[in-house]
Amino acid sequence: YHFRVSVQVPEYFYCINKGLLVNMNYVKRIEQSEVVMLYRKQMITLPVAREKRKDFKNRFFEYIG
Repeated sequence: YHFRVSVQVPEYFYCINKGLLVNMNYVKRIEQSEVVMLYRKQMITLPVAREKRKDFKNRFFEYIG
């Protein structure tokens, strides 16, 4: 079975990939196809889905002003 759960989340969250929701307050930088974040005092790198890269960059830069 395939189903989608739609939930209202604050504007600083973004779904970068299936099952990956990131808090833009913790994003340190955006690379070609990945986002680098601070998580529990460590830098982690997560993949951004190809079809979401442009929108994510736009939303992130709009969010940080």
